[in-house]
Amino acid sequence: MAAFDQKAIISGHAGCKNRISAIMLLLLQKAFIMAVPLKLSDELIEIAKPHATAKNCSVPKQIEYWARLGKAVEENPELPVQFIQVTLLAVEEAKAGQLAEYQFSS
Repeated sequence: MAAFDQKAIISGHAGCKNRISAIMLLLLQKAFIMAVPLKLSDELIEIAKPHATAKNCSVPKQIEYWARLGKAVEENPELPVQFIQVTLLAVEEAKAGQLAEYQFSS
């Protein structure tokens, strides 16, 4: 797996319209992640179960989402959590090929 230097990637993309574009690029470049078995507390697993059910995903995927969201929040304390959530969603939509050009109203 290739290692990525986050600051180098963000600063190295001066052509990006803004920092968010660079962050989204970074997240797309980190798409190849190896699975590693972890021992999690029973409490965390029980807390994650209803959230996973509501989102129609597995408990490990729910906990992974929380970890990614928490990491993004720590790395971008100036951004609202809701903005980071929709950015993570946009990255997943882009990986799924669900892109559409935004049409400004006139």
